[in-house]
Amino acid sequence: MKKLSDLEKLKKLLDNFYKVDMKDYESVEHRIKFFTYRKHEVIRRRGREENEVCFIMDGLAGITLNGRLRRVYPPQYFAMDLASFEKKMDSNHEVVALQPCKVACCSRENLEMILPRFDDFKILYDRVVGHTESWEEFWTEIDGLPYKLAWPMVRGKLEGEVGNLTQKQLAQLLDISVRTMARIMTESEERTPARSAIVFYKGFPLRNHREREFIKGSLDAWRTYFFVPLSTATAKTLGEMEMEFLVGRLYPLGNEDLVAWAGRVISLLTAIDVFMYQIPERERSKYWKDIKIWLDPGLQTQKQGDVPIRGQAYVTAIKDLYDEISMDAAGAKLLSVLIGAYVAGRDWQFIHYPIATESELRKYERQRQRFSEGKLCMQLLKIVYHGLWQELKAYAGFLETYMEMGSRLVLLSNEILAVDTVIFGDLPHNLVYLKSRVEGKDSEMVVTELVSGYMQEKERMYAHREQFLSGKEIPIEGELLEFIALVEGQVAAWETWYRTILMNIRKTN
Repeated sequence: MKKLSDLEKLKKLLDNFYKVDMKDYESVEHRIKFFTYRKHEVIRRRGREENEVCFIMDGLAGITLNGRLRRVYPPQYFAMDLASFEKKMDSNHEVVALQPCKVACCSRENLEMILPRFDDFKILYDRVVGHTESWEEFWTEIDGLPYKLAWPMVRGKLEGEVGNLTQKQLAQLLDISVRTMARIMTESEERTPARSAIVFYKGFPLRNHREREFIKGSLDAWRTYFFVPLSTATAKTLGEMEMEFLVGRLYPLGNEDLVAWAGRVISLLTAIDVFMYQIPERERSKYWKDIKIWLDPGLQTQKQGDVPIRGQAYVTAIKDLYDEISMDAAGAKLLSVLIGAYVAGRDWQFIHYPIATESELRKYERQRQRFSEGKLCMQLLKIVYHGLWQELKAYAGFLETYMEMGSRLVLLSNEILAVDTVIFGDLPHNLVYLKSRVEGKDSEMVVTELVSGYMQEKERMYAHREQFLSGKEIPIEGELLEFIALVEGQVAAWETWYRTILMNIRKTN
């Protein structure tokens, strides 16, 4: 079997982000350098400007500050001080090899020669930068968290790489003493549910929109304007849920106004869920009967006087969602279908109680699959990226199936992780709770079954993608791969939001 060259190995790794022809790699080979570093060897010393991008091909690298480890970089990330590179300033950080490393490097000068000449390399570079930025954001997010919260997140993020780090290095990452690190590592694994330790979305891209501050401001204003008058408790909970964290990762590219608009759709329906969950179960149907009428898009044509004062906020919110962006008839129809599907789906949660038999449970599961929060956000891709979707009409059949598969992954991971949240953890319609009660199974057994179902669905999703792409000449392959990445990114976004935000919200009086 032919041994791959360094350049071929690099291409194979980078194909996970965007495929570029081998002949293009060969034409720029003289501008790329490959280095091998021993364990503990310095890759770039502190006090120097970061003037080249370094892509980890194999091994493990880290960034230190004043001799303390602050970041860890496994393969397929740039191990570098991105801020120093972008701002052309000296870096206080040092890049070191934590394990023997193989690194591909390209200087700023060579990068500036390559990117303007090769559009494909520009797309590839932007994706790897976005991939690395999302990794950086994870480390930023855990800074300052109590170590009891941060440790499961770090362990889940690094997975098998944890075994390649010393207790001292792990302690530095968590900003705790080595003694404390030793204690928490020897504590019983039973204290951390298996579902909290497994990262399901591994292999899917996770990116964040660059205009996240604008998106946050837009969603905060929407929440304050519409939800505070309806329910201060709902508005407070929605603020704690940090919807902008989710939305920026669900829609990491494109027009920020459209992304914020999608965030408002998601926020409205989420706020209604939160409000309904705060009502005693036996009284929910009474409130839901009115709310689902007010959500009817047809009410936008009625006079405000025809709607009770409390319902006017819902009617106005729906009307604004149609008015705020210019949609073609197909887009408006899609939004109407999504809102209608939401209403039909929630009928089961707010009216059809109790679910007592396996037959009722199966019917409820089918209803959940017809409409779920994951499916809503997948379908909104067609509006947020309307132009791209129109270009890909010839592949709509494949993409619809792929989005459906992604929606099922989101549904499964949300059901698995919801039981570890304050907001959704004790709801009687959680699938773990329902299956445990109706089928008479231990909850951990139910979780194990759901995790197995997730992994099988993920394998089917991979196989469907590979079967469709193999051996085909696709004129707009770049656009198709971009949309595929957006679908896969939504799976990663939901799980990351649950783990980072929802599972760390604390119950307050």
